[in-house]
Amino acid sequence: MTLRRQYQLGSDIFDTGPLSGYGYLGEVDDGGDTGGGGESTPDQIRYHRTYWYYVLPVYSDGDQPSTLHYAWTVYDNISDVGNTDPLASGTESTDEAADIVAQSAIDVLYDEAVALANQDHGLKTENIVYSVWQDVYHAHMVMEILTLSEAKAILSEQFNANAQALLRYPGQWVGGMANYNPDSFLEQFERSDRELNVNGDYNPTPPPNNYAIGEYISPSVGNAVLADQPVPGGSYHYWDGNMDTHDWGNHGISLTEIVDGTDGVTPGPPYKPYPKPIVDAIGGYAMCISHYLADYDNTTGAFNGFR
Repeated sequence: MTLRRQYQLGSDIFDTGPLSGYGYLGEVDDGGDTGGGGESTPDQIRYHRTYWYYVLPVYSDGDQPSTLHYAWTVYDNISDVGNTDPLASGTESTDEAADIVAQSAIDVLYDEAVALANQDHGLKTENIVYSVWQDVYHAHMVMEILTLSEAKAILSEQFNANAQALLRYPGQWVGGMANYNPDSFLEQFERSDRELNVNGDYNPTPPPNNYAIGEYISPSVGNAVLADQPVPGGSYHYWDGNMDTHDWGNHGISLTEIVDGTDGVTPGPPYKPYPKPIVDAIGGYAMCISHYLADYDNTTGAFNGFR
């Protein structure tokens, strides 16, 4: 669920369908004191705590004679009025009552937004990106993650707001918020939340150590239980991985080319088998190598040795 959607949870609480069962939505005059004069004018679009709301006089179709009611609807932006589904809505008998109930609904929406904003978004204040000055206003007035001085500092440093303009902040800046949509600004908080969730899910633990405390010649595999014992099906013996005990003739040679000598280079006697030395292109070094595999007991899982 996105932050923007969470901010709109209150719509399910107050959406009572103000236009259901009502007819004419134009300029009307009931000729009496109904709290709002019965006129649909620009004054019917109002503002409270960062939300815009609309109080509209409507006649009921089902009543004889028709009864005048006042439908109220709440929106994020002034451009949404009449063009999108409201965040909250209802009807009252007078303009004054509709105004009071609409503002109460906005108070709930606002408190939910503030509560959400006060949660740990996982994004440090200094890492927040403000693309337009409205982002700063939203972070300060709606999300309440900036103090007044912090908001003014950002407006001055990043958006070149002068001292005279900052004296009018935030009160006279609200007019510029009418068509502001915070979705792109909130995306960075949602992205941070996703990264935190991924990091939280990734919690690698050390692999289990199935070996008892002791000194191991080969720590990654354990002590060879069949060291120097014959390898089944061959003439060589298991090697425990200790270079001091290694013997080519006893533990085997994986290469096909074998030479005999004292140390693989010097002719014997004694004549011991060695893998044919490998020499680099310019003769700077030579080495004898052989490849061994770790062998395990298929039943017990014990490390037999290298073969």
